[in-house]
Amino acid sequence: MAYKENEVVAKYTKGNNVSDCGEYNVNDLGFATFDLFSNTLFPETRTYGIHPLKRSKTGKVVNTKYTHKEVNHTVKTFCTQYNKGTYIVIVSKHALTIKDGIVIDNPNYRFTGYRRIVESAVKIS
Repeated sequence: MAYKENEVVAKYTKGNNVSDCGEYNVNDLGFATFDLFSNTLFPETRTYGIHPLKRSKTGKVVNTKYTHKEVNHTVKTFCTQYNKGTYIVIVSKHALTIKDGIVIDNPNYRFTGYRRIVESAVKIS
């Protein structure tokens, strides 16, 4: 199923399913509602919950396997630890999706992109 840019409208809400079309960061969002194919015969609306992952005091998504110091996740270690569910992961100047431990990304990052540091991540439910 391919989505065209003018067929998808996202409304971000603060946990109450009522859109006020404001600008928020990911930690403020509670739900994202997508109106898909609104100009067609069969429009579809989907609402997803957005849940930020727990971070350390410094704001990093930390790999808990290292106990002697604070170490960030790489894309590869994030996939192994969070292998159930759908996540949107932010790396330097880029975003990607991890679904059930499988990276969904651009083809040019398929082999070299696993060593990138995870800056932020949210779980989509």
